[in-house]
Amino acid sequence: MQKTLILILLLSCITRTAFSQTNPFADSLLVLLEKEKDDTLKIKLIDKISRSYSESNPAKSIEYARTGLALSIKTDFKKGISQFYLTIGNCMTYLGDYEKAMPLLDSAVLIFQETKNTKGISMGWNAIANIYKVKGDYIKASEYYFKSLRLAEEKKIVLPREWPISISAVSISHRTILPKH
Repeated sequence: MQKTLILILLLSCITRTAFSQTNPFADSLLVLLEKEKDDTLKIKLIDKISRSYSESNPAKSIEYARTGLALSIKTDFKKGISQFYLTIGNCMTYLGDYEKAMPLLDSAVLIFQETKNTKGISMGWNAIANIYKVKGDYIKASEYYFKSLRLAEEKKIVLPREWPISISAVSISHRTILPKH
């Protein structure tokens, strides 16, 4: 009985490790990417691949995002440039490299503003707020969270469920002063 239990436990760990390192969604997109000729469609595929790895494997996500960023710059595709800056900035944040993340996120927001991409602006400000929160600057974090939330409400942008919770948690738990409208 004990040997069977150990065997099941061992197989469970091996299986979990094997499956956690695969990304069938990204694999299918990579097949499409190999066949794609159009640069804009390549950029969109690379963006989806990169984002599919952003939380599970930020380093791999950054590799794909840098490839997409280079192609976006080469073709002057602003939407791609801003999205890849955002993705790399978010991944740098996941990896704890806030000093590299912040200028990338700032650049993303600037291009989102230039192209009038309000959802992108809101996402960028939220990402910047996350860095300030992790660094313990709760007043700045609250300012950026509320800027992000206000813009999203004004433009009727659907936010991820956890954003308002993050805003509330930072504001309440750290007793920050709410920014004036």
